[in-house]
Amino acid sequence: SGHSGHGSHGGHSGHGGRGMHNSGGRERVRGEPRGQMMPRADSKSRRFMSPAANSNLPLSAADANTIGISSNLYNKWVEEFKTNKTTHVTLEDVAKRDMVVDLAMDQYGSRFLQQKLESAPTSQKEMIFQQLYPEVQRLCSDVFGNYVIQKMLEYGTSEQKKKLAKELRGNILTLSLQMYGCRVVQKAIDVLHLDIKAELIKELHGHVMKCVRDQNGNHVIQKCIEKVPPSEIQFIVEAFRGQNVKLAMHPYGCRVIQRLLEHCSSQQRNNMLKEILDHTQGLAKNQYGNYV
Repeated sequence: SGHSGHGSHGGHSGHGGRGMHNSGGRERVRGEPRGQMMPRADSKSRRFMSPAANSNLPLSAADANTIGISSNLYNKWVEEFKTNKTTHVTLEDVAKRDMVVDLAMDQYGSRFLQQKLESAPTSQKEMIFQQLYPEVQRLCSDVFGNYVIQKMLEYGTSEQKKKLAKELRGNILTLSLQMYGCRVVQKAIDVLHLDIKAELIKELHGHVMKCVRDQNGNHVIQKCIEKVPPSEIQFIVEAFRGQNVKLAMHPYGCRVIQRLLEHCSSQQRNNMLKEILDHTQGLAKNQYGNYV
């Protein structure tokens, strides 16, 4: 699998600071270049984890329907609901107690909100949204809150999605370069209506190279290429003009070029190939270029 780039969007657990270890001691994967091992998509090391838009938090089955004792909200939850279980508690219950934002920024609380939002009636989603909305900017960049915003983007009403997009507007570049914010941007590109996401990604015009070379931003550029029609990503192709060979040998650039070759129009692809095919042998021997 190496560095094909498909692994670049592999699930990032989003787990805040637990279970991290240095992966430098693992064995080299067959086909990896010697000298610099490629990170696996499922590496537990935060440095190598792909910041893909994945809204599952890694809690054990036993924890999935509880507020753990390690939670800052444990005492309040037990006081309010007389148990640490979450199964019988509704979104309306927590909204009435003004607990939504605090829950969104808690590992267990975030998991609770995510689960409930998937099947909640519209009236309860609106209660949750009203409390989340004033804090959208903060939650987008939060280790646990970002997952709740992703769920609202995915399961919210059309009106709620439009309001969230409005909050993202003007902040797309900043969020794209941030570890947790980039996942919200990716989710927005995944699920929002084309005219809305096409407007949002215009904020990346003039900043393509900065994003491509960034460990978080490159995933947003890849998502743009995958989820937006070729006519709307011409600005990415233009930014790569004259740089395709150099970027093909970059650890993140090679992923973006692969996405472009897979998804762009024939004309866009042919213009890229004119640059790339003149350097076939050099790229074939390069630790990143060989994947292109």
